[in-house]
Amino acid sequence: MIAGNKHWCNFCGKSQDEVNHLVSGMNNSDICNECIIQCVNVLINRKSDEINESTNITDSKSHQ
Repeated sequence: MIAGNKHWCNFCGKSQDEVNHLVSGMNNSDICNECIIQCVNVLINRKSDEINESTNITDSKSHQ
């Protein structure tokens, strides 16, 4: 998000002065380094849950 010459994170609303980095995307959208870290953690946790679910299915089949 752009207000004047200042950029803001479209996710948390912090300004470029409040974060270390802003990554600009298409259509004047920006995301800050803090929100990127949160997104990465969500994806890692989802992948971890998928792996655990897959392991549980495999384990239950091997015990039959």
